[in-house]
Amino acid sequence: MYQILASVLLFLLLTQPASGQGTVNFNNRVLTDSIDAHITDSDGTTRLSGDAFLAQFYAGRTATTLAAVGAAVPFRTGAAAGYVDVINSDPLRTIPGVVAGTSASVQVRAWAKSDGHLRAGIR
Repeated sequence: MYQILASVLLFLLLTQPASGQGTVNFNNRVLTDSIDAHITDSDGTTRLSGDAFLAQFYAGRTATTLAAVGAAVPFRTGAAAGYVDVINSDPLRTIPGVVAGTSASVQVRAWAKSDGHLRAGIR
């Protein structure tokens, strides 16, 4: 199992897009905002690295309505291991049914591609 960061809330900021729905920046390393929340293996030390691992952003109005938002992404490598690779994609995720400026439940799930998709109930 891979660590699911409680600190994920630190880098998820609801903003006001044109559609009026809440959006978040699915990025766990934003140096200009002092965000540095790497994701590790279950040992708490080994940073997940490369496309052998995936991270998926889940969100909803409540914890019981969590659903995948956007595509799963791999991790960066080398000195940037542990950080989601959103450099070549848009890190903004729009949360359906959540109005900008209101609260949402969010979660990031990570897994090894060789294990298949992380199943519900496994954290």
